[in-house]
Amino acid sequence: MVAFCKDVDVEARLERQLTTGEAEYIDGKIAEAQALVVGYMGCGETPYATVADVPATVTIVTSRIVARVIEQKADTTAGTFGADQISNNVGPFGRQVSFSQGSRTNAPWLTKADREALNPYACSSKAFAVDTVGSGVTHADTCAINLGAGYCDCGAEYAGFPIFGS
Repeated sequence: MVAFCKDVDVEARLERQLTTGEAEYIDGKIAEAQALVVGYMGCGETPYATVADVPATVTIVTSRIVARVIEQKADTTAGTFGADQISNNVGPFGRQVSFSQGSRTNAPWLTKADREALNPYACSSKAFAVDTVGSGVTHADTCAINLGAGYCDCGAEYAGFPIFGS
């Protein structure tokens, strides 16, 4: 599979070089971020044949996802990554950390801005239309409820006349 971004792309988002510890796990974080991007775009496992085919926006979004994970990990203490709420009590020295369902415990995530940036590169549509007036409707098309049967599904056959339309 063609990588959507490299270490240098992540460093460009971070505006600094990776630490030795970060460099050890960067490949795994890039793979996780790329899996999210591929899943969102709906283009299959290998949407691009070569590195040159990967759009710059896809590279930026993928590297931004990884940089976000690194930044948040650096800003939190052990056991609090992805926490929604942290409470420290003075007496008798208690601490409560709350995580919501689906919290980001050291995993990459797509933001609304990421999804908006990736939308032009999506391979599958997000909306579709269904033709509700099939062929063979024997009364007004305004009924628009024929679901492919040989008769109208709006109830006209029970009433003896078209219920909707003229």
